[in-house]
Amino acid sequence: MTEIIHRYTRSVLYTSASASAIAEAMREAVNVGADLRGADLGDADLHDADLRGADLRGADLGDADLHDADLRGADLGDADLHGANLYGANLYDADLHDADLRGANLYDANLHDADLRGADLRGANLYDANLYGANLRGANLYGANLRGANLGGANLGDAKQRVVKIQGSRHEIVAIDESVRIGCLCHPIAKWIKSFDRLGALEGYTAAEITEYGAHLAHIAAVLKMERE
Repeated sequence: MTEIIHRYTRSVLYTSASASAIAEAMREAVNVGADLRGADLGDADLHDADLRGADLRGADLGDADLHDADLRGADLGDADLHGANLYGANLYDADLHDADLRGANLYDANLHDADLRGADLRGANLYDANLYGANLRGANLYGANLRGANLGGANLGDAKQRVVKIQGSRHEIVAIDESVRIGCLCHPIAKWIKSFDRLGALEGYTAAEITEYGAHLAHIAAVLKMERE
């Protein structure tokens, strides 16, 4: 049994064992200040729901389970999603500014064009997440797993992690710590330095483009070495 509790009055607004019924209740009555700790909302349709200030705290893929939930356009500004399970969730164009997403599981989540300004993503799992066009300005990404994440067109200004973005003549280069993505290829910087010419040739890069990207990679490697010393 799951209860929706008003954040401020602590009154029980809705009780149900059904995820779909909880989602419908959220649409109708719990637009602001919802406390959903312990709610199982896997596969729930929350398209355009207004959840400003909602407490969706979860832990270890358990409480506040929002896996595969539809949260397109939802307002989750300032929401507490600490440790929540958002595996595969659709957060396209969602407002997550200043949200607490520490330790959240966002594996394979769709965050295309999401507003993540100032969001706390420390330790979050963003493996294979789609962050294309997302606004991550000022976000805290320390310890976040961004391996395989699509950061094309993302705004990473003032993001709190070592992030380097270079717009090359063909594809954008995004380096997050030692992980470097060029186009759809992502490898550690050491592998790029060792094999960039071969990898570029396999991707159909011209000799001039390979030389150009080799110079960009050498610059990134030098910056990383300087920071380690």
